[in-house]
Formats: sequence, structure tokens, C-alpha cells
Amino acid sequence: MTTRRPHWLLAVISACIAVLTVAGCTAGDGSQDAAAATTPRPGGTLTVAIRTATCMDPQQQSGSVNEDGFTRAIADSLTNQNATTKQIEPWLASSWSVNADATIYTFHLRRGVTYSDGSPFDATVVKANFDYIKNTLAARAYRGSTFLAAYKGTDVVDDYTAVVRFSKPSAQFLNGTYTPALSMLSAGTTKKAPGARCLGEVIGSGPFTLESFDPSTGAVLKKRPGYDWAPESASHRGEAYLDAIEAKVIPDSNVRAGALRSGQVDASIDLAAQDAPNLTRGNTAVGHASAPGMSGSVLFNTKLAGLGEQPVRQAILHAVDIDTNVTTVLGGLYQPATSPITSALAAHSDESALMAHDPARSRRLLDAAGWTPGPDGIRQRNGQRLAYTLVLSSEWNGSFQADLAQLYQQDLKDVGIEVTINDVARSQFLDAARSEGTGMFVLSSTASDPDQLWLVLSSYYPDQATLTSAGIPALIDEERAQPDVAQRNATYQKIQQKILADALMLPVYENAQIMGWQRSVGGLSLSPSMLPQFYDAYKQQ
Repeated sequence: MTTRRPHWLLAVISACIAVLTVAGCTAGDGSQDAAAATTPRPGGTLTVAIRTATCMDPQQQSGSVNEDGFTRAIADSLTNQNATTKQIEPWLASSWSVNADATIYTFHLRRGVTYSDGSPFDATVVKANFDYIKNTLAARAYRGSTFLAAYKGTDVVDDYTAVVRFSKPSAQFLNGTYTPALSMLSAGTTKKAPGARCLGEVIGSGPFTLESFDPSTGAVLKKRPGYDWAPESASHRGEAYLDAIEAKVIPDSNVRAGALRSGQVDASIDLAAQDAPNLTRGNTAVGHASAPGMSGSVLFNTKLAGLGEQPVRQAILHAVDIDTNVTTVLGGLYQPATSPITSALAAHSDESALMAHDPARSRRLLDAAGWTPGPDGIRQRNGQRLAYTLVLSSEWNGSFQADLAQLYQQDLKDVGIEVTINDVARSQFLDAARSEGTGMFVLSSTASDPDQLWLVLSSYYPDQATLTSAGIPALIDEERAQPDVAQRNATYQKIQQKILADALMLPVYENAQIMGWQRSVGGLSLSPSMLPQFYDAYKQQ
């Protein structure tokens, strides 16, 4: 086993801001990290507190950092995203090529890769996985489905050559090939029922195997002997350092943070912003990073009176003081949004000028549209009040959502728009958001490709006709036909500008992943998609 340069993507609070390792970084109290030794030591069990665990099938997961990080340790993908350069690099595929209109992808596969059940990885397995995602999982593959939206099939040219074909341009597919959503599971796993796979009947080629899983308590992963095909950018070769990883379900962030402070766990992920400051001294440290994907946003039901009018939606964008609200509630751990997609994506374009805080402009827009203040200050027109329900789920997306919503509520009241907050349980959120009477709802989504924005809008936006009339679907078709990254990013700039010029949504904050760890832990990292990376992790014994 050879050791190579480690990497760390977390910005440690009040300390290191660049590419970091867990060991050797200055923490919030100015002391050096307790894990000062730079030589990793094999062995030990890493205990990690997570918020939830509902499914251990990477192809069915919704992108939760709580589960995807662990299935990433079980299942490898065709490609990997380099943590430093953010470029796509080989993994289970040693090379690939794409035709001019992004409808044909040819993959040349790595030889000698096996699954933990002893079966080989080859082109027939690639075909079986993509066919299963498209035809069997279908809508259950929430993320994989967008990458394979136009999937026609896979040709097995020989044991180590697979040609993936699409019925129309699909430039988004290549970015999907490094995600857990399109990970390569064993041939036997592609014959399992979706429900059984969610409960743990999954075999991967990764550095760990799934020993046990209980959605109520967590999972246990064991090191896989003989693993030796990590991506080139990994910090070492050969087997993982850790003997095992134990994931413990602890739903409350404050309790997860307490378990870390008391030494009951070695790391805690998906922490709330208010729990981070107390972990920046002593034996623990905290890191955070902005997540790629769709910004945390307020979406509008344009079927309702008022919200169907562009000037009213523009007035909302200019009424809400995004910078102040996000800083007040989330401090410096979350960035205020400047676009419908986050700055962690190369396609991001800063369009904050289109939603600059300007309540005077909001009032002028509403006045010009004929919405005038009533006796209580709430604007009305022809007996119709500008009054709406805002649906969110603190249980699902964090308690800070309710705090932010109260600030939106006050900002909008100041310009004559009434907002009633409906904070619902996670299980009730989608039904409440889709209710005909709901005026606004809060959504965010983390993903490696900007097309996640379209997946959310096409799935949840109440009035698809509004998106069509704004030309968004046509622009999506255009960018999907552009395998050239620069061209695709330029088209995405148009998409971001159009969404905000038409005020189709109100981006508020960029999602962040906050993780705490014991200083005796080294090599633990987050991927560019904000997933915990356990292959290079180790414990000082």
C-alpha cells in the first residue's frame, strides 16, 4: 500500500480556507490539530453520526449526504470527479469518447475489477445497470433518471467496451457517470427487487462492503480485502485504511454535535449551522463547504392571481433582503444565493443584480400593476388580496428554514404582500407544496450537474406552461446538445438570466455541508458533491 498526497475540501471555521487535510490544520481556537502525525495507520472503526438512513441503494437515493457517502464507499462509478481540479477522471472506465451531438458515449473499461461476491465487472454489467435504472427503477431513480432521460440502450462491443446510446443529445450524462446515482452494482444486484436493494441487498466493487443495515439505527460497513482500483486522485493505493465504518442514526443535529463533543462518535455529518461554533476547539474541529446544485429557493405557483404576473414576482425578488437574511440566520456558514444554481458549479453565473434588494422598486412595480395598499397595508386589486401561503419543512430541510421564512414574511409585508407560513412534516411536504392553494414553497437540491435545476423545476413547478412560455425547456434541449463544456456553460448562463428576469423563483441561499470530527481522525474528506469520502480516512490508534 503506497501513500500519496492527501486532499481535504472543507474550509475549517476561522482557519484553513484552501484544500486541506484533517490533520495539521489550525482550528478555531488557534491550536494545532491533535492528529499531527502525517503517516496513516491502518485499522480501527470510524463511528459517524448521521441524520437519517432510509435506503442503501445508491441508484435510488435522492442525494442525501447521510446515505450517499456510505453507498459511495460500497459502490464505484465509471468516472470520478477530481477533488482538486473538479475535472472528470477515469475510474472503472479507463477512457471514453463522445460523438459530436452527445448521443453516443463509448467507454473502455478497466480490467481486473471484481465485485465483493467475486463476479467480474465488464460491459455486460454496465448494460445491466443502465437498463435497470431506466426500465426497472424508473421514477425511483430520482437522480439517475435525469441523466438517462433519453437512454436507448447499451451495446456490448466486447468484454471491456460498452457503447451507451441516447435518442437525443444528452450532454448531462457524463457528469452523471461519477455520481452514486449511476454507480456500477454487480450483475446479481441488477436482478434484485428495488425494495430489497434499499434494505441492503446491494453488492458493489468499492473499498467497503455492507455488513448490516437498519433504517432506524444505521449501518455497518467492513473493509474489503484486495481492493486496488481507486481513482488516480485518491491519496493512496490498495485497501482502505479503516477496518470498518459504523453509521449511527441520530436525527437531531444538536444531539449529533453533543455525541461528537463527548467522544461517543468520531465524526458527525449534516450538522446545523448553530451547532458548529461549539465544535471548533478542544478535541474536535468543524469544516464546511458550499454544495453544488440548485440554490435553496422559493418557488411560485403562477396559477394563482398575482403570482401569475411577472411584475408581482419581480417585486417579491426585490423585496426580500437575501444577504441580510442569510447572514442573520446562518452566519458565515451558508452563502447568500446569487443565481438559481450554486457557485460550486462551473456553470454558475452571478445574476444577483436581477434580485437586488430594492423595496422602493417593489412598490413601484406593484403600483404600476394596479395592486394598491388596502386598509391593513396589504395590497389588493378588484377585491383580490396579495396574500399567500408559504410551505416549508423544517423537519426535512432544517430548522433554519422557518427562521428565514419569518424574515421573508416581514420583508414582503413591508411592500404590501401577506405571507402565512405552513411548516409541515417531511412526509406531508410534497402534497402541501403541490396543493392548488399553496402560493410559494421552499426547495433545494444538491447535485453534481446543473441539470438538477431542470429536474426540480420539471418535477415540482406548479405551472409548467409558465416555464415553457419563458423558453426554459428549449434552452435545456440546447445545452444538452452541447458536449463542449464552455458552450454548455454559456447556455446555462442564459437559463439563469431568463429564470431571474422572469422572476420564476427566488434563490435565497447556497446549501452547505457542515461536518465535525475528532482530531484523532485523518484523511476524511468531502467530494466536490459534498459526500463524505472514507477510502483515505484513518484513525490515530
